[in-house]
Formats: sequence, structure tokens, C-alpha cells
Amino acid sequence: MPMQGRSPKLSFVASATVAACGLAASASAQSLPSSLDFVPTQAAGAIAVANLGSAMADLQAFAGAAQLPLGGGALEAVMGELDGDAINGDGSAALFFLPGEREPQVVLLMPVDDYGAFVGARGGVGAGVEEIEFAGEEVFVRRAGNGHAAISDAGDLLDAWEPAGGNLAAHGAAAGARAAAAAGDADVIIVGNLASLTAEWREGYEGVKQMAAMFGGPEAAQGFAAIDPIASAFLNDAGAGTIAIDFEADGVTARVLSRFKEGSLLASLFNGGSNTDDLMAHLPKQDFGLALAYDTSSPAFKSVVGLLAQGLPQDNANLQAGLELINNSSGAAFVMGAPTPQQLTIGAGMFVGSAAYFRGDDPAALRDSLATATRAADGQVQEQQGLVVTTTASYTENARKIGDIDVDEWSTMSSFQPAEGAGPEALQAAAQAQQVVGLMFGLSGPGGYVAQTEDGIVMTMARNSEMLSSAVASANAGGGLASDAELRAISSKLPGNRALELYIDADQLLGAAQAFLGPVDPMPPIGFVAASGSGTAEIALHLPPAVIAKGVELGTLFGAMGPQFGGGGQDDSIDF
Repeated sequence: MPMQGRSPKLSFVASATVAACGLAASASAQSLPSSLDFVPTQAAGAIAVANLGSAMADLQAFAGAAQLPLGGGALEAVMGELDGDAINGDGSAALFFLPGEREPQVVLLMPVDDYGAFVGARGGVGAGVEEIEFAGEEVFVRRAGNGHAAISDAGDLLDAWEPAGGNLAAHGAAAGARAAAAAGDADVIIVGNLASLTAEWREGYEGVKQMAAMFGGPEAAQGFAAIDPIASAFLNDAGAGTIAIDFEADGVTARVLSRFKEGSLLASLFNGGSNTDDLMAHLPKQDFGLALAYDTSSPAFKSVVGLLAQGLPQDNANLQAGLELINNSSGAAFVMGAPTPQQLTIGAGMFVGSAAYFRGDDPAALRDSLATATRAADGQVQEQQGLVVTTTASYTENARKIGDIDVDEWSTMSSFQPAEGAGPEALQAAAQAQQVVGLMFGLSGPGGYVAQTEDGIVMTMARNSEMLSSAVASANAGGGLASDAELRAISSKLPGNRALELYIDADQLLGAAQAFLGPVDPMPPIGFVAASGSGTAEIALHLPPAVIAKGVELGTLFGAMGPQFGGGGQDDSIDF
């Protein structure tokens, strides 16, 4: 007789999934958790863990290092169940979602050593679909193969579902080789059918376009015209999505992958071939707040730029000059040095120790492109949020000599005035905008130096002779920032075939506010990359526990200061 479902209240299921986010020690390379074998291929999505026992150990080690409490509520109840009768602590667990009339229906696959003993210890008899108590709640359960119990609040769902298994290969084929490799190194993975969501996403995208055209004017419409080919290709070609998360005592790494249909435009664009390693080596080795590099040499990137260019107005000199700079370059890197409180006190600006490197086969042509792009900004007048912004830009070749280096000088100054008919708040906004420019670029405003190198050009973000000399030396010699030990340690945790990599050194940035925050302990940098391979686009992030702990500390500090600082009541627990 079919069992009737109750209103969904699977708080224990969500908590069980988080509790199972640990190290998949038994997973071999390029493998998916074995519990996915019982997840139907028509499921909208699933969350899977390869090994519950090592999962909990890793999650707890990470939470301890990040100073995040894990106890309380349904999560604590589920964690208690993991040591309960007949639970297979070394088994693989999964949670999956099936379409429902009003909302998705949820099933948890819990690994068990002995199904009969598992249900018997919780009030069942081990026959068919029956009701038991699990994690303090009454739920329905049925056998799934020889090693899992299927648990849900919807008894009729379990009654109709036949857990035949045999789906693991199909999930692997849908995810693709790159996602399978990420899963083999991960603690927990989340898989989803992106194609099933594209109709809803397309409707939302068209709505945003209409709103932008209505309120943003011709500029917004031109912007969407430029990205339309890429957005349409994504909506047409999206296949499977995968998120792979790895918890360790020294941080958490999350990889988000999107695979596209074989033979499609985006699948061909995301077949790899990018490399940012050499670019970061051309930056000066120094303390930094932010460092990034991006590779534009791949055919995929050039194709994307070509698609975007088709939608851009051909009579916009500034945009066309920017495209010329991109086309003449095969990659770039940027480092934002960490200014000292003393430098900020004298008005040097946040970018006083910052520089960029542009790689190109013809450094002279690249230098000319930068000069053209800078001059194209001169005389531009734009209205933004009630302000009229007027830009004055200049570029002077061979403006001076620094050592034996011939140096150009660039400058872009912006003035902010209230637009006609704007309210009194616009005057205050204009003053604040001017203050922000001064804080970032110093009292003399945006400007700096440009010089050729052996395989490109360097550009400083301030008129800093010492920075220019250091940037040229690093660009010619190599090694540079890529040899930094902390940066290399974080880089090793992130995937290859990178089109972009970004590092943020939070303690260096917070050090600028030391007078307000007090001394800031050293922390490893945050790492972020965008990469591709096997027809799959990927972004990945690594967060050290010290950064998370500092974020919680600052949140508590600002919360205690009241709503004007983002406060609004404190809750010391972390609700997963």
C-alpha cells in the first residue's frame, strides 16, 4: 500500500549533507562518489560525499582552524547519527532532488552496514517503505541496494521509486573528464542538470535586458548587444554543472565547473590552452594587496573578444582603442602593492606601489595602443547617477628618463559635478567621488609611467620612479612575484589551464586601516582562478581559515557598532 507523504521538513537531510562534507580519502583520481550510482539521471541535482568518516574529520579540522562552531540543532543530531547503529562510516552518501508539483522532493542515501539492523534500531522492521525515527524526526525509509538506506519525508515518493542503480557511468559521462578529475580530489560534490534550468534563466535574462534598456538608456542596450552572443550560446549549450569542495585544515577549495554540449561553440572555446604562470613571473616580487594575471593568447579568448566586438558601436573611439590594446597584447598582469600607513598619511594613494605588465610580440605597437586608448578618453563627458563626469586625459612619449630607461607619462583626471536638476545630495556625492579618487591615486590624481621591456610594456599606477625601475627589471628577468612562497602554496591548490588567476592578501589590505582596526596578523592570500579544459569552463576559489576567522571577527566588531556599520543583532552560532 503506498505511503502518504507529509509536508517537506527535511532539515536533517540538509544538515546531513553538510556533515558529510569531508575528505574523500578513498576516492581514486577521476572518480565520482559511488552513491551516485543510485541517483536517477533525471534528478535536477545531487550532493554526494565519498567517505563519511574522513569527511567529518576533515570538516572538523577546517572548522577548528577557522574558529567556526559546528554544533547545534539538526546538524548536531545528524552528527550523532553518524556514530549510530549500523551506519557505515566509511561509506558514500548522497542527497538528490526530484521534480515535484510545488517544490523539489528530496531523498537522502545513507550508507549502512546492515539495513535490517539500521531500521531495527530506529523502530522499523526492514520491509518495504516504513516509518522510522532518524536524527530526532519521523521519516520514511526503504532499502537501496545492499549498502544504502533511502530516507525521505515523502513516503509515496519512496514507494514509487525503484532504486535499481547503474547510473554512475551516466553521471560521469555528463559531468565530463575535467569535472570527474575535480571530484576525485574533492570532499563533497554537487552535480546539476544546467540544461533543465535554461528556460527559466532565459526568461530572467530577457527580463533584465528589458529593464536595462528602459532605465539604462542606449549605453545599457549596447552593452547587452555585445554580450548577447555569449549569453545565448551559454543558454543553448549548457549541459552539466559540478561543484567540487575540498576541506582541509589549511583552507577550503571550491571548484565550479560548467560543461557544454559536445560540438557546440562554447565547448570548442573551453578546450584549454591558457597559461598565466609566466605572466605572474613578470611582476615585481613584493608585499601586495592584490595580484592578478590573465592570458589572452588562446584562440578561445580571441574568439570571445571577436563575438563581443560585433555588438559594440564602431564609432566609439574609446571602446575601439581598448579592443586594439587587447588585440595587440597576449596577456597582462597587475600587482597592487600594499601602501604603508605613512604613505597614506602623506597622500600617496593606495596605488603608489602598483604596476601592470602587458605582454606582446611587438612592444612598440603595444605602447602605441596604450597611448591611443589613453588619449581616446580625453574630453569624455558622461552622466552617472546624478553626476556629470568629465575626463581629461593625456599621454606624453619620452617624457623623462629614469636611470637609462626612456619613460612615457600618462594621466587621466576626472571632475564630478551635479547633473542639471539633481538634488542637494548630488553635491555631497560629487565630493565623495573626488575623495575616493584621491584615496586611490593620491593628491596628484591618476597618472604614472610607461616603459618598453623585452617582450612587452610596463605601466605604473603612480609617478613612482622606484616602482618603474623595479617593474622593468622584473619584466625582463622573470621570476618575480611567481616565486613568492605563500603565493605558490595557494596556487598549488588550484587547477591548471588558467585564463586568469587572482590573489588577495587580506592582511596587507587591512593593514592600511591599522589605526582603526589595530595590528593585523599575517594571513595567507585568497586565491581565485578561471580555467578550462575538455569543453568545460571552470572557476575555483581557495579560502584560508585565518581569513575566514578574521572575517567573522570583523563582522562581530562592526555588528557591535550598530546598524550603520552593518550590525543588527549577533548570533554566535554558524548555521549550516
